[in-house]
Amino acid sequence: MLGSLQSRALHTGQPAEDSGSYFLLDMIAVLDWTRRNCAAFGCDPDNLTLAGQSAGAVAVLGLLRSPLAKGSFARAISFSGIPFSASAQTGQQRTAKLLGELLRQRADDAPSVDDWLTAQPPQAQRDFLLNRSTTELLQASGIGLPPAFVADGHVLMALDEDEADEPAPQVVSEVPLLIGRTDDEMSTLAGFKNVGASAGARWPLVNGEPRDATIHQTLGLVQRWQRRVRIGLGDWLVGRKLRQFERAYAAQLPAVYVYRFAWDDYPEPWRSDFGTLHGLDLPFVFGNFIDDQKSYMRFAWTPQNEAARQRLHEQITSSLRHFVHTGQPSPAASDSWPPWGQHEYVRTWDQ
Repeated sequence: MLGSLQSRALHTGQPAEDSGSYFLLDMIAVLDWTRRNCAAFGCDPDNLTLAGQSAGAVAVLGLLRSPLAKGSFARAISFSGIPFSASAQTGQQRTAKLLGELLRQRADDAPSVDDWLTAQPPQAQRDFLLNRSTTELLQASGIGLPPAFVADGHVLMALDEDEADEPAPQVVSEVPLLIGRTDDEMSTLAGFKNVGASAGARWPLVNGEPRDATIHQTLGLVQRWQRRVRIGLGDWLVGRKLRQFERAYAAQLPAVYVYRFAWDDYPEPWRSDFGTLHGLDLPFVFGNFIDDQKSYMRFAWTPQNEAARQRLHEQITSSLRHFVHTGQPSPAASDSWPPWGQHEYVRTWDQ
């Protein structure tokens, strides 16, 4: 969850472990295991496709940049991912902030991070970090977005501080990429911050329990406009940033295919509240439209849209199947989904 942890107290003298990029190292280990063992399951180890959604997509885009993952996969799919980057210096600053929060959890009058590091020998620092519980680490981290992978110089190529904000750092694995997002990513990611309810109270909003009023109608005027601005600005920034990345990837990779998921044919008031929300595309990928029990997004599945949902599911899985097998999301004899290229073609999945 933390992505990386830049602490000298955890160094072992091994370049990979000293990088602090434990998140990516775990995934690279899984890739290595898969390549060594997947033939026993009828899989071609030279024809693997990486795919992830949200934080998982951030990880996929991170692995495109890792020399240690080069040659481990043949294609990549990013559902709603942005390649968050950070320099080694920024990574160290974030680790220091995390350490400060962990110290404050133990005592209100905890020493500053610098004073504590000066007073504690390396082994004591190591023991302190390794003995923290998952709950303590998550509370101290304040996680709200997927982790920014740190360009440590080994797992990921080093970046200068200024380069951390470049559209897309240099990729290492030059493989076909399918990348895209939903139309209304921020309607739930940012919009819930102005609902003024606990996480438990939000559950009926997404589970589809009966209600007539939209979230906007139930909020006060100030909160209503805060929510509109937060969602609108967030979606604009996500779209702008992702277009930069798509152009940068298209300049480096053999083929980049871009999609937008825009289906929102479901009832009010949820349609006005959420639109094509973050994660709505996943049930269309897997076909798991759960409507007979409590579940996230149950509000979207109705008898009236069942046939249309199934058609779109089959359309999407057909494209993904072609991409996984050939590196192209449409049949070789067809140019119905051309690469991004100079025309910046975007396939819209909406019906």
